[in-house]
Amino acid sequence: MTRVLVGLSGGVDSSAVVELLREEGLEVTACVLTMQTAPVAVPTAEALERARALCAERGVPLVEVDVAERFAAAVVDPFVAEYACGRTPNPCVVCNAAVKFAALAAEADRLGCELVATGHYAGVERAAGGTPRVVRGADAGKDQSYFMYRLPPELVGRCRFPLGAQTKERTRAFARDRGLAAAEAPDSTGVCFAPGGDYHLTMAERAPELLNPGPIYAEDGTYLGEHRGIACYTLGQRKGLGLSGGPWFITRIDAAANALTVAQGTPPRARSFTLRMPVLWRAMPSEGLRCLAQTHYRAHPVSAQVTRAGDRLRVELEGAGTLAADGQSCVLYEGDAVIGGGFIALDNTCAGTDADRAPAGEKGQSV
Repeated sequence: MTRVLVGLSGGVDSSAVVELLREEGLEVTACVLTMQTAPVAVPTAEALERARALCAERGVPLVEVDVAERFAAAVVDPFVAEYACGRTPNPCVVCNAAVKFAALAAEADRLGCELVATGHYAGVERAAGGTPRVVRGADAGKDQSYFMYRLPPELVGRCRFPLGAQTKERTRAFARDRGLAAAEAPDSTGVCFAPGGDYHLTMAERAPELLNPGPIYAEDGTYLGEHRGIACYTLGQRKGLGLSGGPWFITRIDAAANALTVAQGTPPRARSFTLRMPVLWRAMPSEGLRCLAQTHYRAHPVSAQVTRAGDRLRVELEGAGTLAADGQSCVLYEGDAVIGGGFIALDNTCAGTDADRAPAGEKGQSV
């Protein structure tokens, strides 16, 4: 019988996966990863209790693994550091590769489980050469493939995402039908490690200087007002500026000067940029790679030409470009299949040399 380790958070998605795989006839073991205990418990006490109760009711072995030290070093500390540099971080992208899936794979090895399963809305397919790769989930509103581009193919090849072919509504209906306690559990929102999901509260505790007010300038240098701290903003942002005569959009974040630059009209659109710490899970043709580029979670993918640029990748977008922010991930797709990506470094900003180190806990990647 095939043995599978399920990453169980106590939410409806991972709880449904435990039940689905049991009904499929697999030998299921569940694993709760303790990411953080204070100031916010991840998972929450309520979610942990649901996870324990589900496993006790179903007779599923449960292991609990403390990864708090790794989570702090690989996710929380870099999250704060990125905002200090004027960038917009991607904590879920880093967590998936450096903490969550890495820890699940290691625990699966220890327990002798061939497969790892989670409640992500994504899928797995094999390319023509047999290389496993992540593909978009069927529910466009819940698709999480964007956050998984840094997972290496050898790990993807042993992953199961049972919810990838269905909608969130169907998952909740299944959970209700099976009497799962998590059936009505709310979806997690915001930053999981921050109080109430509000990352500003994390900044207030760990880096209060990032919430110091500073000047807002027009692109011609005219002083327009004060902002609430650079950690409150990202490139292209319009809301929360408190300026009249708009709409105004942020076009530059100067962390060293604690200043914002804004422009009227439409959001800034990037047509080219490089990718720091890139991964590419297919061969790069000599003339470059034609693919789709998605510059943030809810963005529409844009046709792009990708070429090598030293230890980075250069992305040239077709048409008018798209909204892009330093530090966010640009994920590369062939159709619905993830083939790579990296952290955006815009051409008119300085990313800082320290930013090119691979996230803590991430194994060597392919470019």
